[in-house]
Amino acid sequence: MSLDAKKSPFEFALSYPREDGWGAILKGGLTLLLSFLIVPYFVLFGYVFRLYRSAARDEPQPAYTDYVELLKEGVWLFVAQLPFVAVVGILGFISIEYIHPAVYVLVVLAAVYVGPAVITVYAVTGDIGETYTSSRVPDFAFTVFYAKHAAMYIPLAILLGVVTMLSALALGVGILFGSAFATFAQASYWGRVYERAAAAGIVEPA
Repeated sequence: MSLDAKKSPFEFALSYPREDGWGAILKGGLTLLLSFLIVPYFVLFGYVFRLYRSAARDEPQPAYTDYVELLKEGVWLFVAQLPFVAVVGILGFISIEYIHPAVYVLVVLAAVYVGPAVITVYAVTGDIGETYTSSRVPDFAFTVFYAKHAAMYIPLAILLGVVTMLSALALGVGILFGSAFATFAQASYWGRVYERAAAAGIVEPA
């Protein structure tokens, strides 16, 4: 195993994007700077996909190279989320228009809870069909293990938000690098959670 098995997902999320130095984060910030061109945004998505997958497989931090391949992986990661987003959107619309706004809140909360599991399973399998038709997502998301780590993610998200704000105050354009780090840390966290779940026999190994 190349990674420190004793690190919690929280610790891992903060260290994994920097395992090979700050190069990937700097490239991520520059990619965000050019995201108005659309294509660079998908390149960033591709690297996020690699972080999910590599963390779930307990592999070293992936390189931010081979931009054409990153672009392809980023496009597919975007496409893989569309069925989930569509279902959430339809349920949200029905909730507001025909049921009650309170139900809409529940739909949003459920989406926030299950969303990371959907993305992580897609990154692990690389297969949209398997992501939505197999039992991998419910096997992962509807467990005490996942619920515990979903709760643990809240302070991490707050910390990453603070880091992003401070980077904006300190450097202005630094918000791009802070945002890149926050995005990479999130992917690293959930990839690590999947790896730990697999080690515990809860889900199939990546």
